[in-house]
Amino acid sequence: MRRIVFVLSIALVGLVGLVGLVGLAAAPAVEAPPQQQQVDRWSTLPAKPQPLLVHKTFRSKSMDAEVGYNLYLPPGYDADAATRYPVLYWLHGMNQSESTDQYPIRYLDDAIKAKAVKPMIVVYASGGQRTYYTDNPGIHCMPETSIIEELIPLIDATCRTSAVREQRAIAGMSMGGFGSLKFAFKHPELFSSVTAFAPGIRDQESFAKDRPDILLRMFGNDAKNYAANHPATWLKTNLKEIKGKLPVSLYVGTKDYLLAGSRSLHQMMTEMGVEHAYQEFEGVTHNLSQYSAQTKAVPFVFAAEHFR
Repeated sequence: MRRIVFVLSIALVGLVGLVGLVGLAAAPAVEAPPQQQQVDRWSTLPAKPQPLLVHKTFRSKSMDAEVGYNLYLPPGYDADAATRYPVLYWLHGMNQSESTDQYPIRYLDDAIKAKAVKPMIVVYASGGQRTYYTDNPGIHCMPETSIIEELIPLIDATCRTSAVREQRAIAGMSMGGFGSLKFAFKHPELFSSVTAFAPGIRDQESFAKDRPDILLRMFGNDAKNYAANHPATWLKTNLKEIKGKLPVSLYVGTKDYLLAGSRSLHQMMTEMGVEHAYQEFEGVTHNLSQYSAQTKAVPFVFAAEHFR
């Protein structure tokens, strides 16, 4: 396993770039494939009981739908009604749900009990199966609004959180890594750190080739719309609010099919002077179990180190 590097110098050679999102925005739309019918599943009960987690739902006004989430409350939460806690939000990957694609909470629970990390609340959010955490009001699919404007205020209102930016972190993998970076870069006033495992960072041509149904359904087959929702776009837009203020950690495996995108974002942040932790794992594929076996409690420790 390679060591984590906090980067402010030029990164790996031979990188596949993010192919200038300015140019991307001007790219012509590809011919639309036939529209595929998809019914979004917003609440997924666990197939079997999940130790340490409780599945809950809320009514989303933006979608007029019941939306699920899984909640972890740290040891001692019920014993002291006065204590408030920081929160980490986890975003799941493509074709997954709040109950099927979760960074193992046992690593945090064990670390808290060992006093290796301060207690925190964790929320596993629902973002739909193939949404890339992007709103499309035309089809009543609003994962960004439901998380940013509905779920976060709900958690702050119903749990004993420290409801401030300095006590709120976000993380995710794959599509959830794309979403967590997008949300953190777009809303740096809401999050104190962000962690992404093998985020779905692609240029428009690659995305159109491999995810034509998502490009059509969520982005209207429009390169400008895709670019407007890309983490790299928001990194550039909010650079002053991010640089030196929003810690970023990025993990990817050398056998992960999304390696090129992670390297490209790593290079971009390096060239922009955005300090971040970047780590590649030799031989690791696109598999959350493989990643979590490597990092264990590290993502929680990273978040905790930047809670203020």
